[in-house]
Amino acid sequence: LPTSKDEIIFIGNSITDSGEWTALFRDEKVKNMGISGDISAGVIHRIGDVAKRKPNKIFLHIGTNDLARGISTDSLINNILLIATYIKNQSRSTKLFVLSILPVSDYYHKFAGHTKNNEKIISVNNALQKNATEFSYTFIDIHSSFKDKNGNLKTDLSNDGLHPMGAAYHIWKHIIYPYVYDVQLRPSLIPMPKEIVWK
Repeated sequence: LPTSKDEIIFIGNSITDSGEWTALFRDEKVKNMGISGDISAGVIHRIGDVAKRKPNKIFLHIGTNDLARGISTDSLINNILLIATYIKNQSRSTKLFVLSILPVSDYYHKFAGHTKNNEKIISVNNALQKNATEFSYTFIDIHSSFKDKNGNLKTDLSNDGLHPMGAAYHIWKHIIYPYVYDVQLRPSLIPMPKEIVWK
């Protein structure tokens, strides 16, 4: 891929890799560098190559495979914070966005190693949100939009309890769109209406 300071890079595991990000945003500057099966240590090993590109923004979504492999929540959190520190030191102009780990579901009786980890996922997400300011990244909660009333991944957004389907990626896109293009999270309305319902 040609190096460009305008690049917006998505990095993560198969959940990132399966997203057709360039097509979703209709933008050739949006690059997908997800690798199926990757873990946080894998991102650490390749983040140097990403940082050398001096991209405008990096969207990082990693962690569910770590938990499935028995890596502790503390180790996972430390690895993600290490990635954030490295990007800050090596590419100061790059804005880093760390996305929450998605919920999982055992509804389909697949990926048993993954689908038992909802409580750990919540713990990691809380820690990532808490550390955002200190480690100079923006935390984006996508978890809340993908969970059902019981905290599991919504069954209509996945056919295996782990990986999102197409409709889920459209939801994901709309959540992060303001961060990708630096637009207001909520439009200014004058006069402000008495009630607003966002859809």
